[in-house]
Amino acid sequence: MLSRVSSLFLVCCCVLGLSIARVSANSLDTYVSSLSDQLLFSSSDSLSVKNIVQKYCQAVQTSPLFTGDDFVYSADQSAFVFLLCNHVGMTSSFDTRVFAQWIKDDANKKIFKVATFKGFGISSLACSSSTSMNGCDLSKALPPLFSTILNDYTNIKQSNLYGVTQTKLPKETLITLADSFARAYFTPGLVLCGEWSRYPQTCAAMKDYIQSASKSFSNSTLFYPDALVAWSSAVHDSCSLGSSNYLFIPCGLLWDSRDSLQWFTALLYNEEFYYRLFINYYMIVLSANPQIISSSPDVISRDIFEKKTRFANELLWTQKAISSTIRSLRDVYAAFPLHLGFMLYQEDLMSFGKRLATLADPLYTLSDKLKNVQKP
Repeated sequence: MLSRVSSLFLVCCCVLGLSIARVSANSLDTYVSSLSDQLLFSSSDSLSVKNIVQKYCQAVQTSPLFTGDDFVYSADQSAFVFLLCNHVGMTSSFDTRVFAQWIKDDANKKIFKVATFKGFGISSLACSSSTSMNGCDLSKALPPLFSTILNDYTNIKQSNLYGVTQTKLPKETLITLADSFARAYFTPGLVLCGEWSRYPQTCAAMKDYIQSASKSFSNSTLFYPDALVAWSSAVHDSCSLGSSNYLFIPCGLLWDSRDSLQWFTALLYNEEFYYRLFINYYMIVLSANPQIISSSPDVISRDIFEKKTRFANELLWTQKAISSTIRSLRDVYAAFPLHLGFMLYQEDLMSFGKRLATLADPLYTLSDKLKNVQKP
């Protein structure tokens, strides 16, 4: 039975086009094989979509670590795994380790704002955790979940590039962050903002950038940002290369150095691995047990084809979205300081021109006088 699953898995990998960067078909197939009987069903009589999700959650939490493509993937540090499994009441390994112990002090809430599919706008009763979920089309339900994860990660990381670590920024904090960002890339004595600043326009623009980033940070769909910052502060000592207790989410989002996106990239690859793993496992079981969809052969054939097509398109979009996200954030690392430098240079030129203009008339008058000192 396991060899049959492995064969089906390889076929499904080829159909869905999984050979990319870190998340390769071989890694997924190897991980499925390592999970062995944890992913198999002894009987298909009472099989349902909810059972498939629960079996996946039980397997990846029982064996949460996997090394493949020279990378250690961790299921119990994946927001996708947590939110998917939390929807069906299967998050036992998370309760005392990574996610659930951190709360937002003023509201006594856990680090995640959203706990079920409904929080992502999926209101279909068929997708409710109280049902078998057989009528829930996961090829439509999962993409909004994963897209939200990527979007929140990107917004929080971009905010972090500007030094934002709180939801409300007083005027004084904006000035401090703007000065700190500028000094990190230019002379330590640079005063970008404040009473002695020679760059009021650049300062105003920089504060606007930071304010915009702060709004994205505050409007996170998944996280309570303050709780996330508290979590990251507590595990700061673990956020180093080679640390055995490295935590993907807080370290990848808030503790990457300014000249590197290594751990943020690792965070995205970790999420993508378990997202792709579930999609392929789901399609394997669904293909082997089509009665979950319908008793009609015509409906089964059409629906499975449509689901495979949607998932294939989604996985291609995921690959492009992750590549685009990493590229855009690297641009902020590399290009934004240049943009800021040109703004400073432009403002220096304008200031020099204005000062020169105030000296022009006296200089011309003095020149005329020196040419003919006896002229009245």
